[in-house]
Amino acid sequence: MRKILVPTDFSACANNALDYAIFMASKLQAEIVLLSAFHIPTSGSATIVVNIQEDMRKETDEELNQLIEKKSNEHPAIKISGISDYNIPSNSIIRQVTNNDYDFIVLGTTGASGIKEMFLGSTTSNIIDKVKIPILAVPEDSDFTLIDTVLMACNLEGIKSVDSMNFLKLFATNLGLEVKFFNVYRDGDTDFDARLAKKKESLKIIFDSFKYEIDTIKSNDIEDAVLNAVKQNQLLSVVTRERRFFDKMFNPSMSKKLAKHSKSPILILHE
Repeated sequence: MRKILVPTDFSACANNALDYAIFMASKLQAEIVLLSAFHIPTSGSATIVVNIQEDMRKETDEELNQLIEKKSNEHPAIKISGISDYNIPSNSIIRQVTNNDYDFIVLGTTGASGIKEMFLGSTTSNIIDKVKIPILAVPEDSDFTLIDTVLMACNLEGIKSVDSMNFLKLFATNLGLEVKFFNVYRDGDTDFDARLAKKKESLKIIFDSFKYEIDTIKSNDIEDAVLNAVKQNQLLSVVTRERRFFDKMFNPSMSKKLAKHSKSPILILHE
């Protein structure tokens, strides 16, 4: 892992995500690129729009440079650079990842509501659908020093993406995190034992000597079971193929349980 993209709007939430990224960069020997996107509606005369755009660019560049200088002085061993982009934030992120060689995205979300927007909101859903590198969504009040475990919520099918699992292994190894695979199965699942055996074989090949656990629980409400399993010291990891899982987990009836995990980061992997 060599380059981490960190979108920022200079808010406390974005700054907390940056602190997460700096912590990871120090462990992963990676560099950080800060991305600040700014945008104004295209109304009014072209001259006015251009003038406002230029003023916004100057202000953004100045704030970005100040942030880079501050964090570089605090963490001289980490290379930190920045990009300002006149664009809608989601489009800017997609363009940066498409045109450059990033390994990972770290971005801030405002608690449980922000995580919901991350998955279901029209803006950031585009990021998940179109950006095929891992994304770490960091809630505003999350503290990376308290995280000690990755809870990987997954089904019992065989591993479909070796790249995602290799990333998870590298991520956990370098950050000193334990990995726990959490699998939910329903009543009447007659193929459970066979699918669990297949899962174990797949993980054994990829993780080899890396220490991990596999937990299983019987429940007819998968989303509820996952939310009940997540502890405050855990980072929840999910894969994008489970779109129906996201839709159910973030519906109104789950909002109170989701709010309990407003400090738990979510690592989004792609398959």
